[in-house]
Amino acid sequence: MLKSMKIPPLQVKRKANRLIFFFKAVEGLVPAMPSQDFLTPVRQSKRRITPKHFKDFKANNIVEQYSVKNSKCFTPIQCKTQLYRN
Repeated sequence: MLKSMKIPPLQVKRKANRLIFFFKAVEGLVPAMPSQDFLTPVRQSKRRITPKHFKDFKANNIVEQYSVKNSKCFTPIQCKTQLYRN
């Protein structure tokens, strides 16, 4: 019946709502819940990898292809129940 009406399952709706609420909490759109009380920023490494460049040698460095600077990395509080573990 859900497929014929094109309604997503409840599991998918719950996951989407959790992601939406997490985004709102990070952006400060939930005034009753400040993000500093529930989210701890991930400690960022100060190590930077710089590739060596030579005049006659060109190498493809895998580090240059990815964005390694994410200013909004948070570690959420881990739950202890099986219901919200995923």
